[in-house]
Amino acid sequence: MTPSREIHAPRTQARQRIDTKPWYRQFWPWFVISLPVVSVAFSVATLVVAVRNADSLVRDDWYEAGVAINRDFGKERRAAELGLVASIRIADDGRIVVQLDGAREAAAAALRLQMSCPSSAARDQILDLAVLPSGEFASTTRVEKPEGTWDVALTPAEPPAGSLPDSSWRIAGRIDLARGAAARVVASR
Repeated sequence: MTPSREIHAPRTQARQRIDTKPWYRQFWPWFVISLPVVSVAFSVATLVVAVRNADSLVRDDWYEAGVAINRDFGKERRAAELGLVASIRIADDGRIVVQLDGAREAAAAALRLQMSCPSSAARDQILDLAVLPSGEFASTTRVEKPEGTWDVALTPAEPPAGSLPDSSWRIAGRIDLARGAAARVVASR
């Protein structure tokens, strides 16, 4: 017999990677932790924005406002019968100026202009307008940030003495106010 030769495969050592960094110096734990932290931060920011800018679309006195709608339609029909047209503009000093055209029987010593901002109830305002020597009506106070889109309602400040209850009128519409331009509101039936 011949001596046998043994063939051995070279020994390979299994090499293991030993990590010497602690967990808080690794990328992946911080990545996993950051996802819920960012989510909570955005949720809190969304909550703050929602609370500060709450919608004000529903009126507190919604029932009374609904009942008053029918009375307002009668007043708007009366304004259409009188052929009333109002031109509303911003004066150089920031006051609102209204030129009222139409029947002379609609003349009033003072007018009331209700301005409602469709996007922010905080900007809503009611202005008393006094007659000027030129025949126009102007607000007694300066209006803050009058530019923009407004829902307006123009009425006599108080009904003339000795007048019939149906002599009251109302002009309403949506206008876009800009400095140097007049917006028209026409009474419609």
